[in-house]
Amino acid sequence: MSLFLRSLAYVTYAFLSVLFTSLVSGTTTRTRNFDRIVSPSGGIVSSGVYTAPSVSACCVRCLSRHTSSYVTYNKSTRSCKCVSGLSRLLPPPPSSDLLYGHTLGSQCEVFPGFDVFRFNDLNVCLMMGADKKTYVQAVAECALFSNGRLFIGNTTDKQQVLATVAEKHNVTTTCIWVGLDDRMKEGEFVWSDGHIATEEEKLQLFKEGQPDNANNADCVCFYPQYVAYSDGWCGYRLRYICEIPLIY
Repeated sequence: MSLFLRSLAYVTYAFLSVLFTSLVSGTTTRTRNFDRIVSPSGGIVSSGVYTAPSVSACCVRCLSRHTSSYVTYNKSTRSCKCVSGLSRLLPPPPSSDLLYGHTLGSQCEVFPGFDVFRFNDLNVCLMMGADKKTYVQAVAECALFSNGRLFIGNTTDKQQVLATVAEKHNVTTTCIWVGLDDRMKEGEFVWSDGHIATEEEKLQLFKEGQPDNANNADCVCFYPQYVAYSDGWCGYRLRYICEIPLIY
């Protein structure tokens, strides 16, 4: 390894070590980048197991080798597990394996242009697209980000967040693409994560008289002035909202 690469690796390790030095194993641990998850509701999917002298060293190793959003650390055995995901189908880790996960803010901050928006108990990581795209182009733009998708605004609270984002970007009178369409089957609206919108959702979220399928309107956009959805032709060029799902 060249001197430059060795120096770069050392600086990177030192930076990450400082970043996670404040991590400790108390039941109320909270840092700028990680939260202690006290009562996980599911089990872990491990992507690597190592021996580490501390929680901070465990986090450094898992971030550098696996870009893990979660880690577990056992102080007694110094066992460090890098976690690629959580599953409700698996039993929770033993109480001796302390689980840490990225805070919501730090999950969102790693993607330029995204911000955490809050309404009541809701937290979402969103970005308003800078230019106008067709629906298909907007889908592709959001997919350029890791786990990115057009926003799933499937509650009235999320529509209130959309109104806030629209006002922030001074988009108050034109429609904005969201992740909902009935392109595959007329009348069966599907969210961008693949689940089908319920009749209750459609009644609550669409503007009165919508959706009407006028002029083959198969894609859904948000009208800030009505705080409601309408269907529109997928070829229209509109602003759009991308979402990065937050891991709780």
